[in-house]
Amino acid sequence: MIDDKIIQRLQRLLALAEGRGATEAEAALAMERAQDLLAKHNLSMASVFAAGAKDTEKREESELDAIKGSKGRAAMYKWQQELMRSIADANYCRHWIRTTYNRRSKLNSHVLIGRESNVVACRLMFEYLLQSMDRMIPVKDQSRSAYSWKEGCVDRLVERISQQRWDREEANRKEAAEAELRAKEAQARTKHPASAPSPEGTFHAPTVILADYAQQESEFNQDVLRGRELGTTARERAEREARSLARANEPYVWTPPPPDTRTEAQKAKDRKREEKAEERMHARWRREAAREAARRDPKAYLAGAEAGNKIGLDLQLGDGKGRKLR
Repeated sequence: MIDDKIIQRLQRLLALAEGRGATEAEAALAMERAQDLLAKHNLSMASVFAAGAKDTEKREESELDAIKGSKGRAAMYKWQQELMRSIADANYCRHWIRTTYNRRSKLNSHVLIGRESNVVACRLMFEYLLQSMDRMIPVKDQSRSAYSWKEGCVDRLVERISQQRWDREEANRKEAAEAELRAKEAQARTKHPASAPSPEGTFHAPTVILADYAQQESEFNQDVLRGRELGTTARERAEREARSLARANEPYVWTPPPPDTRTEAQKAKDRKREEKAEERMHARWRREAAREAARRDPKAYLAGAEAGNKIGLDLQLGDGKGRKLR
């Protein structure tokens, strides 16, 4: 079951960040604490399940079509899709876009697969970031400048969110390595009764590495997507790795490549065809770059990227007293 306390704390934090009287610094602190809370929550759940406890939290496909302030168009633009994809990845969810058509237009919606608590967290964080951008954007219309500003802001946010997850996993790996080293030192002391006891006491290395947990969640989400029993994707991966290891241990036998029987005229013809294909590819890239340059307002994009540095991600919490829970 979903941990209601976790979601309530997230709501308080994000409500604090969204409050009318909140400064950008206060909003940043609130968002930072929310991310820290989510990281600790996932790590604690991973530790519990690694110890053999049964995973009872609901995990299913969720279509998010009721995003606060989006008016039913939360996945209409590329920058919206990229932002949600980054948030989902940071919170161990799988994300894609579902498109439905009617007589007049098409409608995109976000689809997530993951733990219920993580899916709810993704929605709350996406709403918060959308509202923060709306509060900061200097242009309130649907112009080229406004779109470019939002693209720049989201590109910077995506970079920061990805870097934050990397930093968190790297810190976790270092902590695990240090704890394992201390545990080995403590164990060595116990084998020598004459040595002084460790003043720090007994150490135990963490049983969970965040990177391993991320892979586990990704494989579970893949099982849900395909309607298979949880653990099927992980089992298939282990079997592939075992086959690959077995092949790697086999003696290598070099096989010479077949001789090139083409004539010089055929070789020249093939080279010319490859050059033309490469020219077409580069021409397509140039056209796409020209369209992108014509569509984007460079000044607005850079201003948005600068604003993306000011929106808080790694939350340190105030208690939110006096703020109503939304």
